[in-house]
Amino acid sequence: NSGVIFAGEEKYDLAVKVNGSDDFDSVMLGDRLSFTAASSVAKQGVVLRLYRVIDNNKRYFAEGRFNAGGTASVDYTVPATDSSWIGMQTIYAEYYGNANFGSKLFAFEIGLKLFAPEYVNSSSEVGKINVRWANVSNVEKYYVYRSTDVQNIVNDGNLIAETTSRSYNDITAQVGTAYYYAVVAAATVAGQQITSQAAVTDTAVSMIRDDSAPVLRSVSPAEKTHISNSQTFTLEAYDNVAITSAVVEWKSYDDVNAIYAELFNGAFDGRSVTVDFSRVHAGSSQNIFVRFRVLDPAGNRSEWITNVYAFGESIAAPASLLAEPGERKIALGWQSVLRLDVTGYQIFRAENNGAFELIAEAAASESVYVDDELDPTVAYRYKVRAVAGNVEGEFSDIVTALPGEQKT
Repeated sequence: NSGVIFAGEEKYDLAVKVNGSDDFDSVMLGDRLSFTAASSVAKQGVVLRLYRVIDNNKRYFAEGRFNAGGTASVDYTVPATDSSWIGMQTIYAEYYGNANFGSKLFAFEIGLKLFAPEYVNSSSEVGKINVRWANVSNVEKYYVYRSTDVQNIVNDGNLIAETTSRSYNDITAQVGTAYYYAVVAAATVAGQQITSQAAVTDTAVSMIRDDSAPVLRSVSPAEKTHISNSQTFTLEAYDNVAITSAVVEWKSYDDVNAIYAELFNGAFDGRSVTVDFSRVHAGSSQNIFVRFRVLDPAGNRSEWITNVYAFGESIAAPASLLAEPGERKIALGWQSVLRLDVTGYQIFRAENNGAFELIAEAAASESVYVDDELDPTVAYRYKVRAVAGNVEGEFSDIVTALPGEQKT
């Protein structure tokens, strides 16, 4: 991130740093750019100017003058709300003030950089094609494109879905036709949308169903569903085939080898079924896998749909909360709550007999927290709870500790 500019016979050494470091790969909105230039022959008063070219016009944004020692410095903070800085930017450095001019350009990637989704794959299924991919950080949504031609797949005419999920079921795919799929990540920065490069799958084909059996195509809500004692699920059958009954079975998510037990088997309205979960709750925090299949009037059975799992509304409290005092700090530790849907933990603190306040949050994978810069004359009380999205769990037992004095 440095270079040399020749202005006539004069040589200028130029370098740039980002937030004080010369080791950087990209620049974010709000970062500070620091340009320095030096020349043994530069005259005092010669100006170092920085500009971009927008619509074929120079747009100067910062400048600085050389001092008597032959150096010039220019600091500039990239505006955090100026969307014109997003994307690949070419910054030019220019010198003027004597008979000779010189210039040097730097190319930066400004703004939030989105990586293309990884592990993108499509699978052929009866009556649909399932497309899946790995999550991308800082993403707001994904665009899914479909085409029979792998070339130029990403265009508006091929866009079939926008989703915040990491999978998509294409139920409109023509049976027997091979399709390519492309997935593009998208986010908004400074009011402007930016997108990743496309990740493209191999081909997949929507398969023909066996006419002797109904096909259960989807169940909603699916995946992480918070339930209380009852939950209504909507079932969608392939080609709107007549369905006379539904079978629902369950097992505990942490008992991998358990046999599914029948939960429901009776008539329903052909589209929705209400499941009574009170029969399977060992406690309000029971976590279960649920699977569905349907029967037609002739008694033929569909294949199982098994990608649904549900959780009770109540989230158990973290167990065995401990507080270990240190020098002006207290270290907390607890046992993790064994639920698939836990997204993190909230740590609350009270001073002496005061009210509890939220002071920190920890990731779902963490079970320790260190509270430092504490007053050794104050007794601190703590409690912790798990959260699953917007659902808050039960509080742990309260622990009290007094931090130690700072050693000298």
